[in-house]
Amino acid sequence: MGVSAGADLIQDGLVYAIDMADQNSYQHLSTAVSDLATNKADATIGNVGSIGTAYGENDRKGLSFDGTNDYMLAGEDTQFLCQSTQDATISWWGYIDGSHSGEARMVVIHKTDGFSRFGIGWGNSGTKFYCSYNQDDGHDRLQSSSNFAVGNWYNTVATKQGATVKLFINNVLEGTATDQTQSDIDLSTASNTTIMYNNYPSDTNGQHFLQGVFACCHLYDRALTIEEIKQNFNAQRTRFGV
Repeated sequence: MGVSAGADLIQDGLVYAIDMADQNSYQHLSTAVSDLATNKADATIGNVGSIGTAYGENDRKGLSFDGTNDYMLAGEDTQFLCQSTQDATISWWGYIDGSHSGEARMVVIHKTDGFSRFGIGWGNSGTKFYCSYNQDDGHDRLQSSSNFAVGNWYNTVATKQGATVKLFINNVLEGTATDQTQSDIDLSTASNTTIMYNNYPSDTNGQHFLQGVFACCHLYDRALTIEEIKQNFNAQRTRFGV
């Protein structure tokens, strides 16, 4: 299945995979992005004019986003969620541009009742990644313990297993949290569910758009183990020079 879902990547539980460097997933200047795992949750790029202008081969690593209004959206009723329960993994590879400022919502599994259920982002401190959960119950976040510099490639992984949420950056565990109201995050219900990348398209203030490069995203309907996260990281780190 190409770059995004090769033999070295964990396949067990993989329910969604997009890769901007894999031509089976994305064609240069197209507005469509194909899911390589199940073909159930293809995405659409918003503001393709600006994205097309910003696009560079960059060794086929990914697609540039301008930090102003570029985003991707996998539409409602995303069917992969039907295979999940309370457990999930988000794995993202991307580049935070040196001129990026403020917060960026990199990947968000979102319910159309207005509340995010599970996601990862770059915090408004400008130095830390975070995993968001239970945002309807106080915008709960697990923030990385370490500071990170812009101008680098990162693999950000968030896992949720029952009440336990973990955040990994480049194969290092950066924090663990307990989701006190886990029943509010029901990843098993597909109805009215969207996956959003690099911000909400309705954010007219432009405060949470990624300025950088989106490379690939893998979603699992279970929490990957530490060993599996390491395997996936090692399978792709050479591509990004990490």
